[in-house]
Amino acid sequence: MNLQHVIAGRAGSPHAFSRRPGSGELEPDLPVEAYPSLSVAAKLIGVSPSTLSRRADVVRVSAANQERIPAGEVVRLAAIYRRARVSRVAAALVERAAGAGAEAQELVGAEVDRAMEQVPVLSTNPGVAAFIAEARRRLPEGLAAQVGATLKRDVEPGRSTVGWTPKEG
Repeated sequence: MNLQHVIAGRAGSPHAFSRRPGSGELEPDLPVEAYPSLSVAAKLIGVSPSTLSRRADVVRVSAANQERIPAGEVVRLAAIYRRARVSRVAAALVERAAGAGAEAQELVGAEVDRAMEQVPVLSTNPGVAAFIAEARRRLPEGLAAQVGATLKRDVEPGRSTVGWTPKEG
């Protein structure tokens, strides 16, 4: 099967495809059949397909008569929109790739791993950790626990007005 590849997006972006020197073609071992369509990628991320289709910087690959989004690009977009946990999106991409075969799953897994390395990890500010430790030393146990829980909740990943919010309870 002859697949036609089209790249749209930022030049030099760290995605899974690269050109072979002098060939002008993309690497043939790309698991294009394992990549999600635009609508499936949008569903995984938690946004509408039109949100992704309007973005000029989304990398797309054409396979037969359908545009697909590379797994690394889906992870990057999940980190931007923060509607779903990036790790869950990554796991769903790898699981979904299993349907295309073990080799495709391995390639998608490697691509997702490379993309995950680029996702910033939010951590508790050392100043906040020191403040919580001081509160535990100086305040009654119940009040210190309440202060710690409040501050920890406010710095957890996904605490934004448009992002994923952990379920309480």
